[in-house]
Amino acid sequence: MAKKTQTKIPKLTLEEQLILDKQFRLKEVSERLPLIPEPTYKHNIGDRVSMGNLEDVHISAIHNENKIYEIDYTSINNNRGNPIRNEHQWMFVTWMDVRKYIEAIKESFIENRDVKLNYSQRGMGDIFTKAYNFGINFEPEYQREFVWSLEDKFH
Repeated sequence: MAKKTQTKIPKLTLEEQLILDKQFRLKEVSERLPLIPEPTYKHNIGDRVSMGNLEDVHISAIHNENKIYEIDYTSINNNRGNPIRNEHQWMFVTWMDVRKYIEAIKESFIENRDVKLNYSQRGMGDIFTKAYNFGINFEPEYQREFVWSLEDKFH
């Protein structure tokens, strides 16, 4: 019976592990390239962007003709009321996942610059069911003759 020979797996440095991990993650996202449409907007390296609830998100690299971005971000783990900041995390995302960063204005409750759409597909049966079960008030007190003057109603 032949003896098994053991081959030693070389130990990688942290930098080498990071490079291999980035190559693997980029390959994962790149496999979806045929499904990713052409970008309608583009960002440059160093641009601040927004993505979900991540903080301090910046573009650190651009791949595949602006279809894939590498972002550097800070995530916060709530940790049961004792937040832990994880700075300089990285991730590969498609161009559709990030948006231009808009500075939040805390003094204004009226103006909203970031428009978020919520789409749901419903049939007429759903609308009639809600009207039947919950009712519809066609004369709410904050509308009609209480708010609109006679001149406004004709314009």
